[in-house]
Amino acid sequence: MKKIKALLFDLDGLIFDSEKVYYRCWKQAVEDYGYTISRETLLSLRSSDPTVARQRLESGIGAEGVYDKIRARRKEIMKPYLTQQEPELKEGVVQFLRMVHALPSVRKAVVTQSRKNEKERVGRRCETGQAISGHL
Repeated sequence: MKKIKALLFDLDGLIFDSEKVYYRCWKQAVEDYGYTISRETLLSLRSSDPTVARQRLESGIGAEGVYDKIRARRKEIMKPYLTQQEPELKEGVVQFLRMVHALPSVRKAVVTQSRKNEKERVGRRCETGQAISGHL
């Protein structure tokens, strides 16, 4: 059996229960512009390439050329959740991360697309001691 040398944990959806906030903010942004969209379509936007997300959203609401303004509104609605509130952790994640943290000689990190200035807080909160940001 091979020895595990490192473990990487994705932040959004695995550690933080971000799906609820993500869905709520997209739904509100879509409704703010007078459209409706299915939960399935909204959740399919998560982690999608912008070109794919644009096609899915516009197809889902039956309108073209509205993705950019709806996405901008979603980001505006979501900002307080990202800057003023601690995200909800998934059930059992703290216990699991504590167990993993106790593993000797195994490097651990949380990986995220969160902004670089959030990565230290994320690492401390998730008890890995380190977070790697992929935000460009």
